[in-house]
Amino acid sequence: ARDRSAAAARTGRIYPPGHYAVIREAGLEPAAERAAAALGLEEGAPAIRRRRTTYGPDSRPLSTSTSWFDGTLSAKAPALLVAERIIEGTSAHAAARLGTKIVTTQERHAAGRASGEEASELGLPEGAPVLLGRSTFLAADGTVVEYGESAALPDHWVFYEYTTEDGE
Repeated sequence: ARDRSAAAARTGRIYPPGHYAVIREAGLEPAAERAAAALGLEEGAPAIRRRRTTYGPDSRPLSTSTSWFDGTLSAKAPALLVAERIIEGTSAHAAARLGTKIVTTQERHAAGRASGEEASELGLPEGAPVLLGRSTFLAADGTVVEYGESAALPDHWVFYEYTTEDGE
């Protein structure tokens, strides 16, 4: 998520050359427990759910993810309900429709095992090791614009570059 957010801010696109995503599903449905909690909704409240798989230049799947948004956003951002790519990324698109920007992204990662759905998308056996991620994209006022969960292939490195203000 951090890499995609930084790329979108720099280039207006979220993936590097040759990489691409296939949006497998998009629509309004009841919010799952973790998504509802992250978005500040009641479990089962209307939420936008988008499922995608990201591929490398060799068309090998690298990761699969699900993004969730408050269902009330569907009136302002109907593109989130369509199973098509949003070039600037879903969080930037949603924030713009809300008249704000994403200012903070919180990420959590853990080693885990692929669920049946994740394994199927990544071409792995169910229960294979994967890198799990949970990302929360927040506006300046603390509103959660997007909550996402992902699974990435083993040996698919996540890279972060940090710059300190004082150079130390």
